[in-house]
Order: sequence, then structure tokens, then C-alpha cells
Amino acid sequence: MRAIIIAAVGTMFVGSAALAADSHKIVLEAGKASVYNIEAHVGDTIEITHEDETDAKHDLYATDEAHTFDLTGMQHGDHYDFKVVEPGTFVIHCHAMEEMKITVNVQE
Repeated sequence: MRAIIIAAVGTMFVGSAALAADSHKIVLEAGKASVYNIEAHVGDTIEITHEDETDAKHDLYATDEAHTFDLTGMQHGDHYDFKVVEPGTFVIHCHAMEEMKITVNVQE
């Protein structure tokens, strides 16, 4: 009986670990983003941190129906987190630097 209970608890723990959400960091520094492609799953968190000590502006935004935000006016030290809630692909753009595009691919 004891072995069965331990086996059941072990199975529940493994199952819970498989469902844990991940965190994906985007650090803005030296006029660039630390990543330009993110592979995420529904429920994961995207963390955006402005660590740029130069005069570079980082005004990130996304206009995807499920993932919409506008971080115009981010300053050194600012931090923004959001959860991805729907599968699909969306792009995070920068108002100040048109070439900065971060693609986020979200799977179930």
C-alpha cells in the first residue's frame, strides 16, 4: 500500500512540473534587445527590462489582438511583464527603432 501512494505522489509531481510556465526575458541595452525570437507556450511570461544607460529610446509596443501594449516612454530601470494567452505569432515593435522587431511564437 505504501509503495502505491508514493508512486501516485511521484506521478502527480511530474505532471505538475510539466505544466509549469516559463519566463522569457527581453533586456533592452546598448540600443538593442537581448533576443529577437522567442518560442513560448500559452501561460508563459514575457519580461521586458530597460537597462540601457545610453540615450537610446525603447518604446516597445504590440498590436496583436490578444497581446496589446504600448510602452512608450520606457526609461532606464523600467520593467514590464505580461503573460501570453493565445497561441499564434505576434511581433513586438519599437516606435523609436523601426528595425527592432521581436517575434514571439506561442504554442499551446
